[in-house]
Parts: sequence; C-alpha cells; structure tokens
Amino acid sequence: MMVVETNRYYAQQYAEKPEKHKTVWHNATKELQAFVKVLILMAIAHLPSFEQYWNENVYTNIPGISGVFT
Repeated sequence: MMVVETNRYYAQQYAEKPEKHKTVWHNATKELQAFVKVLILMAIAHLPSFEQYWNENVYTNIPGISGVFT
C-alpha cells in the first residue's frame, strides 16, 4: 500500500506542476520494499548503534541489511 500511495502521490504532483519535476521518476516499488524490510530486521535484531549493522564483525553483521544498503 505504501508503494502504491507513494507512486500515486508523485503522479498527482507531476500532473499539477510537470515543470517542477526535472528528473525521471522510477516507481518506488523495490526501494521502498527494501527499506521497510530493513527497518523490520533492525527492530528484530536490535544493536546498540547503527554502525554495527554494517561492520564486518561476524557476530553483529546482518547480511540482510548490509547487503541491501551499503
């Protein structure tokens, strides 16, 4: 639903002022789904600092997070 509404919002904004949007829009499907999945994983595997999700320590690194967003 978030993906549908995000894309719909852009379409509405573009229809009102097309000259305001200079870059090409790509549907937010994959990116938004990945972001939400990472947030859920971070809530489940709570670490003391954000950096620990991306460090190379085998005990704290979570490939499902560090592999999605560098």
